[in-house]
Amino acid sequence: IYVIDKGNKPKPCYLSDDKMNIIKDWVIARNRIITSDTDALFISRQMGRINQGTSRYVIEKTSEMIGHKISPHKARASFATNALNSGLSLYEVSKLMNHSSTQVTAACYIQGQDEKIKEL
Repeated sequence: IYVIDKGNKPKPCYLSDDKMNIIKDWVIARNRIITSDTDALFISRQMGRINQGTSRYVIEKTSEMIGHKISPHKARASFATNALNSGLSLYEVSKLMNHSSTQVTAACYIQGQDEKIKEL
């Protein structure tokens, strides 16, 4: 599937078959709810594409439910850190984050992790 990034550019997002099946089921359910023709995966209460503010609200409210309020940026940083700690290379994480270079990834997400920086 493709997601629209903050630069309003489509970015491929690779998912497992299990996750794609969940998304396909959601799209079927979503199409029962809305009547407008939209390719948006997630929709707002106004039945249109959600915006950055809505995304922020959903992430912050959902994280409050687990007792640890986080921002979208913190969720993104956690993803990058977990990916690095799980053994993905800095190059792979940089590609997943849609960064222009590994230096951007290193500067943003591996501060204080000297061993990872040495891999550059």
